[in-house]
Amino acid sequence: MTKDKRTKTKTKKNENLPKSNCADEEQTRFGQSRGLPKKGPGKFKLVENSDDTTLPLSLEDVDVNELRKSFGTADPQVQAYLLTHVVRSFEAVLNRKGYDKQKYTEACNIVLSILHGIKPRDEVETMLIMQMIGVHNLAMLSLGGSIIGDQPADGRVHLVNQSAKMLRTFTSQMEALKKYRTGGQQKVTVEHVNVNEGGQAIVGNVSQGGRGTCEENEK
Repeated sequence: MTKDKRTKTKTKKNENLPKSNCADEEQTRFGQSRGLPKKGPGKFKLVENSDDTTLPLSLEDVDVNELRKSFGTADPQVQAYLLTHVVRSFEAVLNRKGYDKQKYTEACNIVLSILHGIKPRDEVETMLIMQMIGVHNLAMLSLGGSIIGDQPADGRVHLVNQSAKMLRTFTSQMEALKKYRTGGQQKVTVEHVNVNEGGQAIVGNVSQGGRGTCEENEK
């Protein structure tokens, strides 16, 4: 018996696929992100206790320096004080029976991750960020409630208006944080300034008088 020899054509994988259109700056950014430290300050873990009135938490793989950077303070009492207050703004953490231990622990880890990303520099920035988290939670809760069916129209309008106020407050808080971090200073960049012969260029705030004269130019 003779065996038929069948020839198999080998094709290179991904030969006909289009090349990546990723821009050079995007590739550079992706390359830089690979070198960023992925480990945060740690994770909160609930410590089982017979006393249901307290919720003791412990940190696993604690990096004290990263924890200090996340909270903007090295004082553990201040850290616990700020964390305890903001966690109450999370939905379903506090109910009629008290604290939901699982929800409480999850909320603490969410707050810790947010702080680790923003990295407040001092207690003032930490307090402002905590307020931003609370306002964001309230805004999302109001928005979620506004889409629930079978509710009065005026109730829906109230929830939408409340969420809009919270979102405007959040924007103001972001501006306040930015202003606090920069010390209220603004950077002025002037590009393509053409001055004719005999003319004078002025950079800064200029107030113009009634007869077209620059008051600050007379200094």
